[in-house]
Amino acid sequence: MKHKKQNRVMAVFLCMIFLMAILGGCGNTDSQTQENDTAAESLEDGVYVTLYMSSELEEHTEENTAENGEDSREPGEVETLDDLTATIVAIVPEESLNAETIVSEYNQLVITSLYGEEVVINEVKQEGNQVWVDFDSKSVTALPLEEGTEGQLFYYLSRSITDNLGDVDNIYLTMDGGQDFRLAHLWFEASRPFYSGAMPVEGE
Repeated sequence: MKHKKQNRVMAVFLCMIFLMAILGGCGNTDSQTQENDTAAESLEDGVYVTLYMSSELEEHTEENTAENGEDSREPGEVETLDDLTATIVAIVPEESLNAETIVSEYNQLVITSLYGEEVVINEVKQEGNQVWVDFDSKSVTALPLEEGTEGQLFYYLSRSITDNLGDVDNIYLTMDGGQDFRLAHLWFEASRPFYSGAMPVEGE
């Protein structure tokens, strides 16, 4: 009799543990569902922006070598900018979709990923279909840019602005409060658009 009573107590005890485990699992599932719903809501409230960047030249050359057995171009030579174009997609709040936000996202996601540090943005201003981005010259010249690639980085930044803001046509880049944009061999006057839908060419 005593043995049967112990068995019953043990059975009840095991049932309680089983029920607690099930209830605990349900609680975790509910919590996870709530987290997923919150994440989905945040995605619905935001908009996707495409940030353009240059793929690493070494990777591009290695891919060509692997596909063709050899690379017919000289090291460091590319056919067009589109050959080296990669993208990063970011999500920003819809109400914050403007030139300043895109420049900030580009600074954090692209420039930092390529060079390990951000540049200092003094000001981003938009008037009508034109945008001005003013940089701190010391932070820009401190970037470890390879010679000849200086213009590409800022071309892709400008393209990221215009492609995500359909009403922007011209991008002006300046330094230190509206001074001419100078970086290595690049020199663009503050009064002339750096970008108007194509790769900028000095002196034109």
